[in-house]
Amino acid sequence: MLNIDNDCKIAMKRDMLKKAFKQNIPVFKLIDNKFNKIPEYKQGNNYKFTNYPYIEFTEHHKEFMDSSIGTFEYFLRCNKHIFLNPDNAKTVTDMISCFRIECRNGFFHTHNLNDWDLVEKIRRNAIYLYFVLLGSCIIPERRRRELNLIYHDQFDELCKKIRDFKKYNIYFVFEYEDGIKHKLVYDIHNNTIEFNDDGLEHYDGLLFYKVDEFEDSLKQIDKGELEDKKLYLTRDNLPKKIFGVHRKHRNYEYEEIIF
Repeated sequence: MLNIDNDCKIAMKRDMLKKAFKQNIPVFKLIDNKFNKIPEYKQGNNYKFTNYPYIEFTEHHKEFMDSSIGTFEYFLRCNKHIFLNPDNAKTVTDMISCFRIECRNGFFHTHNLNDWDLVEKIRRNAIYLYFVLLGSCIIPERRRRELNLIYHDQFDELCKKIRDFKKYNIYFVFEYEDGIKHKLVYDIHNNTIEFNDDGLEHYDGLLFYKVDEFEDSLKQIDKGELEDKKLYLTRDNLPKKIFGVHRKHRNYEYEEIIF
């Protein structure tokens, strides 16, 4: 990419034009403006560029879609429903528009070959836009595995934080919206880890015991005296706040677990 001389640029143009005239192919069909590459032209299996201003994008219509970045921008503007938050559609589409104007190669893809800083800028912005699109658009479940996306469940993340809190501290306080607070002891015997298909920790719930005081609570649990005081933390009964409790001699200190 660095120090390429002008003869190389001229050769790139000459070879492409020669191929176009020899095979009677319009030059614009040899250029993929979306990815700044010159694709191989194969009769019957080529990129199709059309003058359709807009058609519904489906699997059946895919072959008729213009794949240029300008058309992609137009597609996003006309399909706000594909975004997780439609209010963000304009912001994301404007970012695509800026990328098209500032970073896209020219028609013959040669004007930025001498500027490595510009190449790095284009690369960074392209990767950034990929993440923006993946994070802002609705991705059907059947497509997640095709994209190799790992789904992080917020409840699973919370349960992991509770299990790992200060290396298995067992005292907690749950505070609910109505102001009720429960002192709880984590059940270290019955709370087990399961894993989902992606190999990540997965939880249906965690078992706690409600206690009046933390002192001697473990003895009560061992004797079976708190069987009617069980509390299951699930996705349906999340408290407003969760505090982990540290015992400092005869005193207790509280640390909020953010979720």
